[in-house]
Formats: sequence, structure tokens, C-alpha cells
Amino acid sequence: MMSLVRPCQLSLQLTVVILVAGAGAMQNLLPPPLHIYALPVGQGDCTVIVCPNPTGNPDGKVIVLDMGSTQHYWRPNDIQKFLNQDNINVKTKGKLVDRITTIILSHADRDHFNDVNKVFQSKPKSLDNIFVGGNRGEYNFGGWARKYGTEFNKGDECFGSGCYQGNGYSEDLCGEGVDGPKFKVLAANTGGKDAPKNEKSVVLRVEYAGESVLMAGDLEGRAMQTLTTKSSSVKDPLSLASTFYKMAHHGALTMPMEPKVAKAFIAQVNPRFAFTSSYWPGAGRYGHPRCQVIDELIKTTTTELTSTHTISCRNGNKYVEKTTKHAIWMTMPTEKAAYIVHFIVPGGRGVNSYPLIQVA
Repeated sequence: MMSLVRPCQLSLQLTVVILVAGAGAMQNLLPPPLHIYALPVGQGDCTVIVCPNPTGNPDGKVIVLDMGSTQHYWRPNDIQKFLNQDNINVKTKGKLVDRITTIILSHADRDHFNDVNKVFQSKPKSLDNIFVGGNRGEYNFGGWARKYGTEFNKGDECFGSGCYQGNGYSEDLCGEGVDGPKFKVLAANTGGKDAPKNEKSVVLRVEYAGESVLMAGDLEGRAMQTLTTKSSSVKDPLSLASTFYKMAHHGALTMPMEPKVAKAFIAQVNPRFAFTSSYWPGAGRYGHPRCQVIDELIKTTTTELTSTHTISCRNGNKYVEKTTKHAIWMTMPTEKAAYIVHFIVPGGRGVNSYPLIQVA
């Protein structure tokens, strides 16, 4: 088995900032930033979203999307350090862990939820709720989390506002009113209670200041096709279009029909920037992401930058390493690289190097 450098030896942060003409002049016109961190947990997912604050510092509420891994790089204690601000170069007034109000678990695969009880030995003091995709009974929580897990639409298929009826979910998770970020659930439990877990993934789009981030859990197959059809509907479209795209199912292709479906889905999202959380494709059990997904993002949608960086993917059983200028990032792109992928929304904040890689 390939040996990876542990976080104490290698912990880099990749900060991704949109550059626009006249960025310096725009600095004072931009609203307070929303920060999104994709953590290098290995084969799994953990995305930490820090709400804006009028002071311009990331001091607002914290929302966590997924927290699990079945082939760890960062382990639960590394996530704890991040949430306690021990390895993050954007300092805030107080620890992130003290401001976590909401956890959303996209679906009931263990690599998306099995670290919740390990990272938090007791309920975070500010936590209001845990919302889950799929059926609550599919999550084998232990300890304090056993009492939590509110289903979207009682576990039945839902799209748009129908997903939050009667369960206390609000688009205004940041608590900042009409001008704040909106956490819109585009779909949950697609295909109903008997559908495969991946297809029941929560599809979440965070909208803020004219930009948006689409995060689709492990969406695949028939569910991905359903959302693509709804997005292209003339009568009642469910728009997937987003500035940033967290690749569905870590950039996987798991069904014979999926290359065609994934291509159509990417066309509807039409992202300028894309990222994924997965174990290094050359060593990971599943070999995510797949080169067909990466090639489609490069060919049709993502922004071309001025500098190059390294990404990697699997083509059949072959591991491929690529150097690209396209705005695609991975938490673990190669054998010896592990990144915190950090997006600031909206962009144009006068940062003049893109991307900026710093030791965390």
C-alpha cells in the first residue's frame, strides 16, 4: 500500500479567489465573505462553511456538510484541530467548533457521516440540528447524535421548497436575512425511500452575492438524470447552474449509462470552478475522480487560469496525472499532496496570486 505523508508533516492550504478587473477598487463594494473549506479527509467528505460577518471577518455561524471517511488521510483529531483553529491561517474571533449550528449529512454512506461522533464526543454547544438525506434509520449513529437526524420531507422524494416543509429547515441558515447566503435544497431522496443511498443524496446550492456553490453528495445514475431533466425543463425548471461545483460522487462514474448522464449534468451546472474530495486516485479503493468527468469539465465549462497546477484521475485501471490551467482542484491530487481547498465567495478581493498555496 502506498504510504502518504501525515498532516503534521504536510498540510497545505489552497486558497481559491476569483479575480476580476479592478479588484482593488471593488474591495470596498463587496459584501462580507462567505468561506468554504473542503477538508482532506481521504476517501470521504467534510465541507465546512463559515457564514459572513458584517466586520468582514469569518466570524459568523458555521454549517458542516458531511463528516466521514472510510480511508482516512485527515483523521477525526485533525478535523478537531481545524475546528479549534489550530491549523487554519484565517483566524476568527473564537473557535469554529463553538459556532456550529447545523450539520447536513447528504446521505447514509459511512464515508459521509461516520466521523461525527468521533470528532464531537458530545453535542456541540451551539448545534441546533442535524439534517439527513435518505431515511434516518439508515444512519447508525451512536452516543449523543442518536437523538438527532431530521429527514427532508420525512424521507420521501422532494424537490425545492417541498424538501423543507414541516421539518424546521430554513434557507437562512446563516441567520442574516434577505442579503445573507441562502442554503437551497434542490433535491433530496430522489426515487423515494427504496432508492439506493447515493441517489437519495441531498443536492444543496448555497447562493450568495450573485454567486453559487452546488454540492450534490454522491448523486448518480437515475437521480442525476432526473435532476438534469428537471433543470432543462421549460415549464418549471429546477436550475442547477452554479459558479462552483463540488463534483457529485467524488467525480465517479459507476453505471454504464453514467458518462452520458454526467456530461449532460455538467452542462446544466456549467461551473466556472470545480473541486472534489477524495483519496489520491492512484491509491484509493475507488479511484475517484474519473478522467471522463475531469475531461468534460476541462473541455466545456471551467475557467482557464494563467498558472498551472497538478490534478489526477483514473482512466479504467490506469492512474493519470495531469498538469492543467483549468480551475479544478482536489483535496488529494497526488501521492504527496493534501490540500484544504478554500473558496472565498464572492471573489475579487484584491488577492493577486491565483491560486495561493500556503503552509497551513
